[in-house]
Amino acid sequence: MTAAAPQFGNNRFNNNNNNRQYNQQQQNNYSPQNVVPIVSYNNDLNPDGSFQWSYQTGDGISANAQGSVRPSATRDAENPVSTAVQGSYSYTSPEGQVITVNYIADENGKSGAHSCVVTGR
Repeated sequence: MTAAAPQFGNNRFNNNNNNRQYNQQQQNNYSPQNVVPIVSYNNDLNPDGSFQWSYQTGDGISANAQGSVRPSATRDAENPVSTAVQGSYSYTSPEGQVITVNYIADENGKSGAHSCVVTGR
């Protein structure tokens, strides 16, 4: 089993005292009890540029996507190929509802196939 833990460190966004103080508070709040395990994880990248990945965490969050490289619909010489992606993610809201968002995106941006499904407990 793999577990995700908060990542801390210096980066270009943490260069003032307020951020340092906030980051120190976050580090002090870390404990093994609030680590959420990753219960499944898959990541496949194929030689043709197509891919598929998915994960699920111990607290019910899940996400997946699959994509492929294809000729660009615009036939632009500078960008002859584009990536088309389809996927979804789910989580439980503070009210106990499962929220699932489905999406499709390609060289034209997001498509009309986006949807959000809310289900009760």
